[in-house]
Amino acid sequence: MKILIADDSQDDRLLLETILNKAGFRDLVFADSGPAARAILESAVAIPPVGLVLMDVDMPGGNGLETLVLLKGADRFRHLPVIMVTGQADVQDVVRAFERGAVDYITKPFNRVELLARVKSVIALEEANQKVRHSEKRLRDLTSALGEGLASLDAAGRLAFLNPAGEHLLGRSEAELLGREFHQTVHPDGRGCPIAAIGAAETDAGCPLEGAGLHPGQVRVGETRLVDAGGADFPASYSLVALVEERLVRGAVVAFRDITALKRDEERLRLAASIVRNSQEGVMIVDPGTMCIVDINPAFTFITGYPREEALGRKPSLLHSGRQEAEFYRVLWAQLERTGRWQGEIWNRRRDGELFPEWLSITALRDPQGRTTHYVGLFTDITTRKRMEERLQHQAHHDVLTGLPNRILMTDRLGRALAQARRDKRQVGLLYVDLDGFKPINDTHGHGAGDAVLREVANHLGRLIRASDTAARVGGDEFVIILGGVQGEADVTAVADKVLAALSRTFWVDGRACVVGASIGIALFPRDAETGEELLGRGDTAMYQAKREGRNRYCIWQRTADPAALSADERQMALGYDDGL
Repeated sequence: MKILIADDSQDDRLLLETILNKAGFRDLVFADSGPAARAILESAVAIPPVGLVLMDVDMPGGNGLETLVLLKGADRFRHLPVIMVTGQADVQDVVRAFERGAVDYITKPFNRVELLARVKSVIALEEANQKVRHSEKRLRDLTSALGEGLASLDAAGRLAFLNPAGEHLLGRSEAELLGREFHQTVHPDGRGCPIAAIGAAETDAGCPLEGAGLHPGQVRVGETRLVDAGGADFPASYSLVALVEERLVRGAVVAFRDITALKRDEERLRLAASIVRNSQEGVMIVDPGTMCIVDINPAFTFITGYPREEALGRKPSLLHSGRQEAEFYRVLWAQLERTGRWQGEIWNRRRDGELFPEWLSITALRDPQGRTTHYVGLFTDITTRKRMEERLQHQAHHDVLTGLPNRILMTDRLGRALAQARRDKRQVGLLYVDLDGFKPINDTHGHGAGDAVLREVANHLGRLIRASDTAARVGGDEFVIILGGVQGEADVTAVADKVLAALSRTFWVDGRACVVGASIGIALFPRDAETGEELLGRGDTAMYQAKREGRNRYCIWQRTADPAALSADERQMALGYDDGL
């Protein structure tokens, strides 16, 4: 250890050097005044730093006591041990030296044995103090690095230590809170603080805090509310452990942290869980490693019929309907891996085996490193929607009264039939049917009876044709029959004969006889027309010809007899047959 000898007497300096050298202390520096001693301590000469100072009380240019005061007032020398050297055993000098921070004193003339004993004692004490200070610094550094507040309390609950994180959380310095009851200072409800228990009185056994239930080895954890310097309280978690000395609880250490963000996150999680739990959409969470279901919500069970205990741990394939091909799933997973999302319509199977359509959205949840942690599937049973769509689709393309295809759907099917006939080099036959004697039914029996007759006619037409053919209602009492893939005219006229036979009968409506017939115009593709529109026109023309020739018959379109050349009066006359004129 380096020792500084500050004495204005050269003889005394030499004597001290001789005694110390013989005792093995060879790293010595010297000063002949207080200012010189301070200069040495603050200069590079003091590297390694001086560990002990022998300071003469009476020196020129500022005595030793004044220099001692200056040294102890500087943070860097506050712990530097100083032994005062005095020429006389003046009690007042000794008292003043100790008051100003000296650790010991020796008197002149020097007693070698006493001098070395005091020096060695001070050095040993300083080395011990250095270890303590080093431990304290390391402990403070560790507690400073903590992200949570740390406080040490005595048996009465008074603060003995507070780390920087605690100062930050409470908005108060350690110095401000030292010696004050912790719970009264930092809790808005004083004794309502669970930490208040450490302020309990000592028991008869002389063990503080045990009466409050804090025992050696016990760790008490919980939540409370703390208040900062501005008076605002915040939620905090705490951990309280007893400080034990000689098997008695002598205090406690409290670790605490602000859990405002945690509470906010918990509330968000509770809200999210509540939303999922009460959602009308089915929710399924899948582990990407095992591809097994790890969680579902009640709507999942309601929609699929699978209770929670049956679904968890199983793969999502328990819902597979078999209606989607492998390529469908390949595209689905490719998009999910590429974008992290997929949504679309899919068919699945309920627990009872019923197939149902659903709208499914799948999201890949990923961590900050981009690794998929879970797949979340949200789905809605769209059976009702699909039925509504089908109903609307049917209404848009079918006659409301008879249920037969309307003109829009008939036109589409005619186009498809012609395209198929072109590919197969076959023919398409078209029957344009107009009821005879229908207007008098409406006039005599009312529109209700007329509607009933139209429905009966539609039923008969539907039974007379093949499933691949089409019977459509295109006007009030006008129907069109499309016969695909016919061999020739004979196939078409055979159907026309059946239609005439089926409709040349009495229809009974509410006990009233209703008699109708039919006039049918026949045209064939590609013999008579090249397009659907032309084919309809040819059939319509042939139907007028049948009307003109006396009704209840069919006519095959012939170019030479095309009533397109008929006058308006002739057309009206043809229709007049149907009015009973």
